[in-house]
Amino acid sequence: MKNSVVWITIAWVIGYGLQIYMEWTSFGYVAAGLAALCCILVHVLCLPHREKITVALIVVIAIGYYHGNDNRNQTTLPGWNSQTEHSNLEGSELTVKGMIDSPVEVDGDKVTFTLKANEILPVGDSDLAASQTNIGSSSVHTSLPIKERMQISIRLAQKVEQATAGTWRRGDRISIRSTLQRPSPAQNFGGFDYRRYLREHRIHWMLTAKSAASVTVEAAPQTFSAVQLLRQTDRLRDFLAAHLDQIFAKEHAPLMKGMLLGMNDALEPDRFNQFSSLGLTHIIAISGLNVAVFLGAIIALLKRCRFSKETYLLVSICLMPPYILLTGASPSIVRAGAMAMIGLWATRQGYVKDVLNILCLVAIALLIWEPYMILDVSFQLSFIATAGLIWAVPRVTKLLPSSHPKLYGALAVMGVSQLVSFPLSIYYFNQFSMLSPVANLLLVPVFSLVVYPVGLLALIVGLMWLPIGKLLGTLLGFLNTILFHIMDWMGKWKGSLIWPSPSLIWILTYFCILLVMYAFIAKWMSYRRSNIEPSDMIAARGKMILFRKIARAGSILTVGALIMVLTIGYTPDRWDKQGEVHFINVGQGDSILIRTPAGKHLLIDGGGTVSFRKPGEEWRIRKDPYEVGRKLLVPLLKKRGVHELDWVFLSHEDADHAGGLAAVLQDIPVKQFIFNGTYKPSAGNEALFQAVLAKSIPLQKAQSGQSITIDGQTKLHILYPHPSATGTAISIQEDQNESSVVFILEMAGTRWLFGGDLGTPTESQLLKTWQQNNQVNPFGEIDVLKVAHHGSKNSTSNEWLQWWKPKVAVISVGEKNSYGHPSDAALQRLLTANSFIFRTDRMGEVQAIVQKGKIVWRTKYTLN
Repeated sequence: MKNSVVWITIAWVIGYGLQIYMEWTSFGYVAAGLAALCCILVHVLCLPHREKITVALIVVIAIGYYHGNDNRNQTTLPGWNSQTEHSNLEGSELTVKGMIDSPVEVDGDKVTFTLKANEILPVGDSDLAASQTNIGSSSVHTSLPIKERMQISIRLAQKVEQATAGTWRRGDRISIRSTLQRPSPAQNFGGFDYRRYLREHRIHWMLTAKSAASVTVEAAPQTFSAVQLLRQTDRLRDFLAAHLDQIFAKEHAPLMKGMLLGMNDALEPDRFNQFSSLGLTHIIAISGLNVAVFLGAIIALLKRCRFSKETYLLVSICLMPPYILLTGASPSIVRAGAMAMIGLWATRQGYVKDVLNILCLVAIALLIWEPYMILDVSFQLSFIATAGLIWAVPRVTKLLPSSHPKLYGALAVMGVSQLVSFPLSIYYFNQFSMLSPVANLLLVPVFSLVVYPVGLLALIVGLMWLPIGKLLGTLLGFLNTILFHIMDWMGKWKGSLIWPSPSLIWILTYFCILLVMYAFIAKWMSYRRSNIEPSDMIAARGKMILFRKIARAGSILTVGALIMVLTIGYTPDRWDKQGEVHFINVGQGDSILIRTPAGKHLLIDGGGTVSFRKPGEEWRIRKDPYEVGRKLLVPLLKKRGVHELDWVFLSHEDADHAGGLAAVLQDIPVKQFIFNGTYKPSAGNEALFQAVLAKSIPLQKAQSGQSITIDGQTKLHILYPHPSATGTAISIQEDQNESSVVFILEMAGTRWLFGGDLGTPTESQLLKTWQQNNQVNPFGEIDVLKVAHHGSKNSTSNEWLQWWKPKVAVISVGEKNSYGHPSDAALQRLLTANSFIFRTDRMGEVQAIVQKGKIVWRTKYTLN
């Protein structure tokens, strides 16, 4: 118990984890208070083993404290509790007054920010007006006082509104006429949960408006406050960012904004993905490395100016809070800055500095201040990686040869950081680059010791004399270009592995094996280096040899255990012999992932975002627009451990089916690509087929009569389109629905029919042909029908249903889509055919587990 602060921090984190994953208590602060009282009594009574009892009680305190904090995180709107499932307030038209509480982001035709609302006025008749009776209100138009943080999203109507929105600042008082909405929850298993994300930032509602004219802005109050301080910080950050645009070339300024100011959104998405794929995001995310370089530069400058040690340490402490604010105050920079301030203060006071205890003090202080910070990715990676470096690097360095200490020290830092951060990296990002250690070893020193300091110097000098700043920026630009070329070259190597998100048990097992492996290797190395006294030569040597063999055997066994754990983590479904069909909710579109009993993966369509842009509306295009393939489909496939796709089927080339596949082909290896044999001219389809050709993926036309054997229990039968008169030539076809690929999937004793967006005319044509050639259905009744065209009234006819007699129908459709899908007529036809209906707009993702002719279903949400 010598490091009590460390144990207290570990106990506090365990308590939070138990409450988050197990929900051990519902008494909140009461449980925490009782445990704290018991803790005091244990020490007052001087009970034996009180240190261990205290640690156990701290776990209970943390459980109760987290629950109490979480239970208080409720909306203040009248008549509504965020834990219930439905709200009669949702969709209400409101006028909301409050203060802008975050930087205002203007991207194309979209404006977003956070509002600290203090007053709501219902517009006309609304459900909110009725709820006013609960607080003694008698007038529909009487405003309601509230205290609520809300996420604002405004769709600009005209280009001139961009300039108007660009003048809004944090701290401005505004009134906005808008529609009240709840944030969307995750629609797929393992998908991003926007509702949960906002709740962890204490936001329960969204307000949407259709133009900047919906917003009335009042001048910000001039009184000093935290918001005003942040407002001035935003102005300074914007000023410095504009100055960096002047100092550096267009292709280099975004990187310098990220490194110097923490503005990671300035970096182009492709360049950010490149940093991410090589494991270099910590370069552009302000963290301990940036703090160390910043403080090193400040201290070196003050030393050269002959300031005393006490003075330059005090100045460094005073400069840290402004630096934290200036760089965005992310959890990683707050952690690093707080640690630096405590360490500098301890050094100035002459105390013995214990870095690990300082780290733990900062961690527990932040977690008490904001418990939800434990769920923040950057917080987790920052603290775990830093703790690993502090604890492990000195110990690992002792095991390495003493020659070339700088080289082996760098290798120890790189190895420890990779091993410690690996489980969290694959949990959140589902990929690991084999080149990451090399990239970190070669590029991080250059970025941190050359690019960052010179960039900071260029900014400071440029503020005083712009031409000299530009000169330094130009020189640094040459180095950045070389570094970008090296990253481009590394990115061409296929060294990135896709990992499914591991379980918590797997992560804990991984860390336990690492600790045991270190213990055995350390013992083995110590026995190898031990000297034996001549007087004890015979007895000591025998014991030494025995202990050395045990330690070596333990080292080998733990290395083997680590390899086994990594293998299981990489392919956790290796021994799973059941089939799976996932109807992924991609909004208004189709995307179906199939895993066969033999572990083969098929993807049918890739969803896509349908956008309509009139000439002259280029200003609406966003810097990083939402794209289904890159933002939703690829992350889900990686999270589920799809290392490669054996087959990709494109039913037809409409955007809501084909739009997301280009991103899939860029990130996930594909063995075969099958399409309907036509081409619909569009920028998206051109990018898709260019990707197919660039990656040399075999391209195959689907034609009726083809049968494709996937594995011993899975086979595909193509029913349509019929062989073309043009042979292998590809025809141009704008209307794609009636050329959709139709096929039967036979898997583990079940039959599934997929038909893209096939319409009633082609259904009738196919039925007529089959009835002329075969009086009975050669495949018999089917188990599952993927309803064509999202349940359109012009598809899935009665005759089609009578021919196939599906037991289950699945409709892939977007919630509140503008097409009115699924139509009442189609739903009625399915009910008449006695088909049980699943639909993604109301149930979220629909999954089926297939084994020995039986299908077990589950949905993300259950209809009430």
